[in-house]
Amino acid sequence: QKTLEELQVVSEELRQQNEQLTTARDTSELQQQRYQDLFDFAPDGYLVTNSVGIIQEANNAAATLLCVSQKTLVGKPLIVFIAQQDRQIFRAKISNLQPLEDWEIYLYPRGGTPFPASIRASIVYNSSHQQVGWRWLLCNISERKQAQELLHRAKDELEKRVRQRTEELVKANDELQTEITERKRAELQLLHLAFHDALTGLPNRSAFIKRLEHAINYSKRHEDYLFAVL
Repeated sequence: QKTLEELQVVSEELRQQNEQLTTARDTSELQQQRYQDLFDFAPDGYLVTNSVGIIQEANNAAATLLCVSQKTLVGKPLIVFIAQQDRQIFRAKISNLQPLEDWEIYLYPRGGTPFPASIRASIVYNSSHQQVGWRWLLCNISERKQAQELLHRAKDELEKRVRQRTEELVKANDELQTEITERKRAELQLLHLAFHDALTGLPNRSAFIKRLEHAINYSKRHEDYLFAVL
């Protein structure tokens, strides 16, 4: 009787453990599926490579960027999709074993035209903290580059117009100063002609009368001031 009860207890424990394992497996599979969905349907390109850059996984966006199916990408070296002028730098960076942040290079899709891309890469480690691969994020930044170029052109055009306007204002100010100087000179010349003889340059009758009026007015204010007219 005791042995039967022990067997029943053990059987119940095994059943519960089996249920727990089944639940844990279902949860793990669900989480794995969620991760796979996030990976596959992310808007940016995601790749997983080994430590030397051989592609092991690729999502839909990466396949679209590189114009190759996901299955075809697996097993291909990532460097074949890097534009020729950037490959040497790519080799150096991947050998440096340092995470990459917003590194701009040109990607070369199969049968397409190279386009500017922003790349981020993080290192994948195993349980012994040894590098076993890379995770890559690829973003097409063609539109951003075009916007930056348009902004740069607009800035250059604005600076050009500001320089032109400044030059125009400086020129206008110089012309105005010249005109003011000419007017003052003309006024002084007219004033001189009004009180001096045009031929001899000596003070004329108008100058005499003006000076006489000044002397008379001054003598009225100062009783000790005397003058005579000859």
